[in-house]
Amino acid sequence: MKKIILILIILIISVFSYAIVVNGFSISGVKIASLQEIKNKNNELDNKILELDTLKNKTYPTTLSDLSAAGKELISTKNEYLSLVDIGEDSNIQDISEYKKYEIEVLWVEIGNYATENNLKLNLSIAESSTGTPNMSDIIFEGSGEYNNISDFIADIEKDDKLNFTIEDFELEPTGTQNENSRSILNYKFNVRDVAINLDNIKTTNNTIDNTTNSTNSTDSSTQNNTTNTNK
Repeated sequence: MKKIILILIILIISVFSYAIVVNGFSISGVKIASLQEIKNKNNELDNKILELDTLKNKTYPTTLSDLSAAGKELISTKNEYLSLVDIGEDSNIQDISEYKKYEIEVLWVEIGNYATENNLKLNLSIAESSTGTPNMSDIIFEGSGEYNNISDFIADIEKDDKLNFTIEDFELEPTGTQNENSRSILNYKFNVRDVAINLDNIKTTNNTIDNTTNSTNSTDSSTQNNTTNTNK
């Protein structure tokens, strides 16, 4: 009888153990993983180890190499930029004045047309570059007219891709007078810096455009009231 009971107990324990191995067991927060769960966890751990090895042996070195190459390219680009900035000391780069040099007569006509369209008085003069850039000049704009016309005139100049001008040091002040339409007349002044202008063989660097009489004085030595403001 005892042997039968012992055999039954062994059988029950064996069945219970098998059930735990196959299905796992959990009670009161204590969990025994099944054999399949243990295998799955082991596979996950193997995959993590493999992924870590891949990151260590392939991804990290490749990323480090790419980063190093990008750093070298950045340094190279920076050096090229600095070389372009330092044009005067690099014999392999053309003088900046060679890129786009305006003929003064063409400039005067182009700008004068905009002044005429906007019914402005305009005096143009050339000065040495305020930044000290070799072979470059500043253009000084002075004149008078209505506020809206002055604003349109500046917009026309800045939008002209052929001129590619940037307006700086803009000044505006009232004259205390009005035109025939009872609109206030303002004096304006602004500069365009570092313009490459062909100053060879010109006789004056000053030009006046007065649209109140619908006339434009030419850049000629015989132009009345024109004076040379600066030398090359």
